[in-house]
Amino acid sequence: MTPMFDQQLCEELVMQLAATPGPSLNEGPRIACIAGFLNSHRVACTTDSAGSLWAFFGPDDWPGTIVLDAHIDVVGQGVAHHVQRSENKIIGAGVFDDLAAAALLMLLAVRLSHSTVDTPIAIVFSVGEEGLGNLKGMRRMVADRPRPPRLLISFDMSPAEYSVAALGSVRYRVSFKGAGGHSWGDFGRASATEELVDFLAAVKAGYRHAAADAATPVSYNIGTLRGGEGINCISRAADAEFEFRSASPGTLAAMTGLLNDTIEMHKACGCEIGLEIIGERPAVMAPRDTWYERLVLETWTLNGVAPRDVCRSTNINVPLAHGWPALCVGLARGGNVHREDEFLLVDSLTEGWTLLNRLIGAMAPQRQKESRA
Repeated sequence: MTPMFDQQLCEELVMQLAATPGPSLNEGPRIACIAGFLNSHRVACTTDSAGSLWAFFGPDDWPGTIVLDAHIDVVGQGVAHHVQRSENKIIGAGVFDDLAAAALLMLLAVRLSHSTVDTPIAIVFSVGEEGLGNLKGMRRMVADRPRPPRLLISFDMSPAEYSVAALGSVRYRVSFKGAGGHSWGDFGRASATEELVDFLAAVKAGYRHAAADAATPVSYNIGTLRGGEGINCISRAADAEFEFRSASPGTLAAMTGLLNDTIEMHKACGCEIGLEIIGERPAVMAPRDTWYERLVLETWTLNGVAPRDVCRSTNINVPLAHGWPALCVGLARGGNVHREDEFLLVDSLTEGWTLLNRLIGAMAPQRQKESRA
């Protein structure tokens, strides 16, 4: 039997979290919001050195613990300045990715605090999943615990998809610096912005050739591009941030080789070139047909959901790379991810609550605490 679900409270929590600042690496206000809610319901919680918030239930036995995770950072500014409730949607940055899952785990924490739990459960509201957060929360979790738990489940995105493998990525910042000057009087002098654009075009051309021959798919994306001081100035400085993604470590290594070759080709461009890695996520192919994958599929199927197995970049990348049993699956439905008009379908929260509780009930049965007279 699924525990009662307070739909209105869950919607209010999602909207409150979205309206509270929490960009990657600056999640403090949102963490404080979650901690305040848990404390008001007498749920003990604590933060680790990365800033992730933890709540523990049941016996103190880390190797036997089931860890339930939802990341609470949001891309960009990390806050929805105008959260809207429209028909069957809540609209605002982060409401679907991943604040709906966080709200559901907040309510689960309250419920578990009123239950006797014989199997240890840890709920973590993690930081640093998005972008240049570089999985800060997960890296801290693994560094703090030399032994893996029984299982880590990270809840992210839709119940229609799950992941047991990790899509890897390498993220770079490249910079070009030159002398600059007047656009007419110094015409012919190297422009940092022009040289950067030429460099990125060369990387794209090399990528297309390499990707066509690669056994494993690989992507290339330029995320940011900045440069120049004015329309009539020869640009003194320019920089860009870009990434490669692939499920194959070998393919990512080949992209690094391509990048180094392109740097060598542009060394005589007249500008100083700088290149640094600003983020790295391991690509990992994990064991298949595990007990926990079968359990998720069985639980979802019994509730009319047939999830697709997809390889994604999520909070499980780092734990998988350290040999932890881990799986990522979603609890809510929505769309327009990483946009200001991102939306959450509110009716999916009930479905998510049902899936969450049935999954946890199958792994860690609970019973109501006896009330004291």
